[in-house]
Amino acid sequence: MEQRINAFEKAPGALKALYGIVAYLAKSTVEGQLLDLIYFRVSQINGCAFLFGYAQ
Repeated sequence: MEQRINAFEKAPGALKALYGIVAYLAKSTVEGQLLDLIYFRVSQINGCAFLFGYAQ
């Protein structure tokens, strides 16, 4: 398995921006279930092994 990039070390500003987007979406009018589906799909695209096991 290929080593993943440590985003906390390489791009802390990018992560801070992503957290800002998550906070904005949490306060938006988008339904919680839809947000869950979006986050789930993004995790699938990113190859998140935890969610693949959870989904099955």
